[in-house]
Amino acid sequence: IPKAEHEYLAGVGAQYDSELVYHNVKDYVGKCLDSVVRQKYKNLDVLVVDDGSTDASRAICDQYAKQDDRIKVFHQKNQGLSITRNNGLQAASGEYIYFLDSDDWIANNTLEILLQEIKKESADVVFMDAKSSIFPFVRYNPGMISRTSGPTLSSATL
Repeated sequence: IPKAEHEYLAGVGAQYDSELVYHNVKDYVGKCLDSVVRQKYKNLDVLVVDDGSTDASRAICDQYAKQDDRIKVFHQKNQGLSITRNNGLQAASGEYIYFLDSDDWIANNTLEILLQEIKKESADVVFMDAKSSIFPFVRYNPGMISRTSGPTLSSATL
């Protein structure tokens, strides 16, 4: 699974599951969750996995779950990012999974644009460069990897 500079989306029904793993990020997690629940694409569940936080981020996420029934919060002891993401995948039921780091936020049309590109490119896996406004798309099929340029988010609002 790619780290900080990339977001990850993989085909796994016709809805998104947005998985957010967090550990002690009280200063960022609210803005991150706001960016997900404000997506123009509304058919999504937000799976929030607490990796043993000891700060106020746990209470912040629980409050968001009370306000939006698409948000499901899971608490566990600290196990690290890989195990925590895998635990979140166990609860996923959507056709697509979007992994978002808890200290990041996305434009309100991100999931919509990614879904359009997945369908247009018949992509199995899509990576998004989080440091620019242009999506480099990677299409993977056994025996073939190709890279295409995608749309920009220049007109999106955060």
